[in-house]
Amino acid sequence: MEYYEKGRREYEYLNLYLTPDPEKGSLTKFQKDENKRILELAETIRSKRHLETQNNIYGFKDKDKVKGSFKQFFSDLAEMKRESLGNYGNWNAVRIYIDKYSPKDISFERVNKDWVQGFRDFG
Repeated sequence: MEYYEKGRREYEYLNLYLTPDPEKGSLTKFQKDENKRILELAETIRSKRHLETQNNIYGFKDKDKVKGSFKQFFSDLAEMKRESLGNYGNWNAVRIYIDKYSPKDISFERVNKDWVQGFRDFG
């Protein structure tokens, strides 16, 4: 997917793939429906990114989201990786590292370039 933000072209790879038409014959009804669903999902994501870009350009930031807990968000993401043991280990290690770097909760609005640089240098 491609979109423009602040005059720059941005790309986001969605890893969504359509089933191509076979050389002979046509796609099955299931394949056509699946392609339609994938295209609708891609369009929904594109629309969401467009809205996010417009909101940031015009200063309409979601104040509730930026005050939300970054640590809780990251912890929830890590838990979603629990089924993949090798992958979960990496996510959990970062979660523990975040807890050591920032023992108190931290909101999204405080996670900025300086916070990330400090996190990277921590240890």
